[in-house]
Amino acid sequence: MTIDRADAAFARVARRRVMTVGVTLAVLPIIAPDQVLAAAAVDHAPENAFLKLSRLLTGHSNLNPQAVERLFGALTSVNPAFTGQTAALADFVHGHGFSTVDTLAAVLDKQDTKLARVLHEIVEAWYSGVVGDGPRAQVIEYRYALMIEPVADVVGPVSYCHAAPFYWASKPPIA
Repeated sequence: MTIDRADAAFARVARRRVMTVGVTLAVLPIIAPDQVLAAAAVDHAPENAFLKLSRLLTGHSNLNPQAVERLFGALTSVNPAFTGQTAALADFVHGHGFSTVDTLAAVLDKQDTKLARVLHEIVEAWYSGVVGDGPRAQVIEYRYALMIEPVADVVGPVSYCHAAPFYWASKPPIA
């Protein structure tokens, strides 16, 4: 098998590019360490607060990190004020010392319906894996949705349709 000139030229360019990127990444921290550290310092505080709050609201301490990231991103994209609402809910929880979601939900349903809605959105997203309502609903988390967990040892999440789409919508045959 022979390599024609175009393939050889492409291989040389690809090697040069790999070498250039590699040398740049190796030398950059030496030349400009402050800029590298600043670029690496991404603020994960809102996402970490969401994780801590999710642990209380779901009663699960071992939530999947990728699911945390995806659900937080989806909830934030659907509701741009979500980060602030999550922080307010966390402040409310810490200010009143709640240790169970049942007590927290009962108090919020009576005192602050907006925060109660945020609580329900978080719990709903974790258990169903769906964010949003109606035609704007999006399945964000399928495999790690908490509703799957109780039966996971016997029944895995179904990844296929049992018949044609909307098969359940037609009337059954009369016997």
